[in-house]
Amino acid sequence: MWLRYAALSTYHWDLAMRETVIVGLVGAGGLGRVLAQQNAGFDRAGMLTTLTAPVILAFLADVISARARLSLR
Repeated sequence: MWLRYAALSTYHWDLAMRETVIVGLVGAGGLGRVLAQQNAGFDRAGMLTTLTAPVILAFLADVISARARLSLR
């Protein structure tokens, strides 16, 4: 039972991270706003970090979710 909860939680966490970036890019705040400010300030290292962190976190969420699904079988 707890594995299903863990898989669903990582899925929702992944969705929340992706939505934060997308909503922010259209002007509603979040990580997209941070990216826009870093782009305006020519902070390329900051942009790389801001873009890399959600990708790594999404990858980790996928790995955790996949392992939880495998252990359910």
